[in-house]
Amino acid sequence: DAVTSFAPVSLISYSPNVLVVNPASPIRSVKDLIDAARAKPGALDFASGGQGSSAHMSMELFKYLTKTDLHHIPYKGATPALTDIIAGTVPVGFFNLPPAIGHIHSGKVRALAVTTAERWPGLPDVPTVAESGMPGFETVAWFGLLAPAGTPHEVIERLAREIRAIVAMPDVRARIEATGAREVGSTPEAFAARIRVDVAKWKQVAAAANVHID
Repeated sequence: DAVTSFAPVSLISYSPNVLVVNPASPIRSVKDLIDAARAKPGALDFASGGQGSSAHMSMELFKYLTKTDLHHIPYKGATPALTDIIAGTVPVGFFNLPPAIGHIHSGKVRALAVTTAERWPGLPDVPTVAESGMPGFETVAWFGLLAPAGTPHEVIERLAREIRAIVAMPDVRARIEATGAREVGSTPEAFAARIRVDVAKWKQVAAAANVHID
């Protein structure tokens, strides 16, 4: 169980999810995607790095809010999914920004929107989903350190202090930002609260979208 089986240590970093298409795709905006999905309900495939991933659930939230029907093709990781976007096998997909950002900068995929509330510094010309006609839309992918439930409190606190110190180092911060993420370094309590909120949110979205994510 994501809430009870682990002892949260520290949230390390977070990044947007990003909506991408093949560069040759006629879909050039969020509006274009909505129009295409409504024109042929259920006929448009979308890729993600896996069932129940934050990228997958970003599209489920997108579908729910726009009342559209796109067909999910889950891959075993972002790399093969992006490979098929680049090849034109699948037309569109949501991905965590770190595995996608190199392909965006090289022009192998075209970014339509990011899922953060504000534009992402590493992609200043890419609009947010919210400003693309879906006010309030916001999702992020986060990365953190967890220990087994029952790990002694003093061990958790020591690890958390060390992580906060490490991610604050300028060279570490620069490496994290280069991947398309932003460093955090949190307390165990703050990370635990974030997990509880996100699990509740995504269970609600999954139930509304009739998607099984366990």
